[in-house]
Amino acid sequence: INLNELGVEIGSTAYPKIIFKAASALEEILKCNGYPFAKISGQEVIADQEEKTISVNFFVNSGPRAKFGEINITGNHRTRRRYFNKKLFW
Repeated sequence: INLNELGVEIGSTAYPKIIFKAASALEEILKCNGYPFAKISGQEVIADQEEKTISVNFFVNSGPRAKFGEINITGNHRTRRRYFNKKLFW
C-alpha cells in the first residue's frame, strides 16, 4: 500500500483530518483485498518538533483472510451490476 492510496503526500501538512482519512482508507483497502473484518486497532503519532516532522503508525487487526468463489446474482432487474460489485468486493 502506498501513501497515495491513503491520501497522504510527503511534505504536506499533517492535519488530524488527513490522518483519520488515511486510517479509514487503509481499513477499506484491506477489506477490498480479502480482509472483510479488518480494523484499525490503534495509532501512534510521534512529532519531532526540531525536524518539523511526524511519524504515524497504524496498528491493524486484519482478521482472517476470506476467500469466495464465483458470485452469481439472479432475479435482479432494477439494480445495476456495478452496485453489487461494489458491495461484494471481497
